[in-house]
Amino acid sequence: MQTDENKKLTNKISDFNREISILRNKLNEISSLKEKWFSEKEGLKKEISELIKHIKELREKKDQINKKVQELKKERDECHKKVREKIEEFKKLSVDRKGLKERFNREFNPMIILEDIERLETRIETEALSFKKEKEIMKEKKILKKKYDEIKEKNKEFLKGNEISKEINETRKKAEEIHDNVKKTAEESQKYFDEIKKISDKIDELNKKQEEAFKLFTEKKDEFTKLNLELEKKLEEAGGLTKGLNIVNQTKKKDRKVKEEDILKDRTEDVEEKIKKKKKLTKDDLLVFQSNKEE
Repeated sequence: MQTDENKKLTNKISDFNREISILRNKLNEISSLKEKWFSEKEGLKKEISELIKHIKELREKKDQINKKVQELKKERDECHKKVREKIEEFKKLSVDRKGLKERFNREFNPMIILEDIERLETRIETEALSFKKEKEIMKEKKILKKKYDEIKEKNKEFLKGNEISKEINETRKKAEEIHDNVKKTAEESQKYFDEIKKISDKIDELNKKQEEAFKLFTEKKDEFTKLNLELEKKLEEAGGLTKGLNIVNQTKKKDRKVKEEDILKDRTEDVEEKIKKKKKLTKDDLLVFQSNKEE
């Protein structure tokens, strides 16, 4: 039968064990939440890192395109500068080009003569001509060449004006082509910019989520640490109570054993007295005597 002290200690230990069980369940729950938020934080961190890497790659490509745009603009500006210079050079020509041009007919127009020469050269290169025909064409070409040289010498400034005008037109056309290329390349750069902006917004959004996940992880970590300390304290107190209960039980056991030994000793002395007096021994007497003999 339990004493009041023993019963009190047993009840207290039972209460502590119940509290310890509740604390352990709470710790397991908090630990799961803590790991959940940590895992989410790390997942977001990895995703953000990959997006930052992608942005870096896009920016490198965008920088290359921007560099190309600047090179194209420089080339375009050089063309514009060349056009302006050629226009000024054209204006300085003293010859009355308009009057000369009006006086030129097909026979004495150097540009038309030059076209006729080129046409004859094309025939020689591309057509299957007889030797006689080729000889006639070569003769005609020679006559046209001589006429062209004579006219060219007389009309150097007129021809120079034509060359400058042609160069101006070609340079303007080149500048327009470059400008179109600048626009096209700039549009490509803008696409990279828009993509970078989109990813940057995504990173900002993920950073907010990561901060929230880290905050929740920290809260659960602190809560876990606090409860764990409380659990350790409860375990220590419960261990102390259990130790106290064991001491009480051992003391009771020792007292009981001493008492039993005293009783056995008294009974043994009674039995020995009966034997001396040759009195009849009871069954219990025999058992006491036998027990004492075994010891």
